[in-house]
Amino acid sequence: MRRLWLWLVVVGAALAGTSAWSSAAPEDQKFLPAAASGVVIFTGILGTFLLRRQRERAALSAAEDSFERSRSTAVLARVFIDALVPGAVLLAGFILFPAGQLAGILVAAYLCILVADFCIRFKLQTKIAAQ
Repeated sequence: MRRLWLWLVVVGAALAGTSAWSSAAPEDQKFLPAAASGVVIFTGILGTFLLRRQRERAALSAAEDSFERSRSTAVLARVFIDALVPGAVLLAGFILFPAGQLAGILVAAYLCILVADFCIRFKLQTKIAAQ
């Protein structure tokens, strides 16, 4: 777990550095920091995925009949239902009221809420099952 946190801190610092570089770069060279940010994001995602897979293999939590997998599947089914209705409302809102750049922010916030929904439900299900 320590390696994951260390990895996330390093990637976050690199992303902050490329963002600072992007804001300080001249207008005709903005593509270089944007490309560097893309590489940092891709590397962060790949590294996080590999560290998570290594941890799952060590703990055997990704096995077909594991407790974590069955709980995760049940929680994902509930989160999917939570995603459908607000997603349809958000889409209808974008069709009726053009949001411009605000649309990207709203979609990012919506996705963050869905991830938080999954995490909270998974923790609660795990806590209830442990009792």
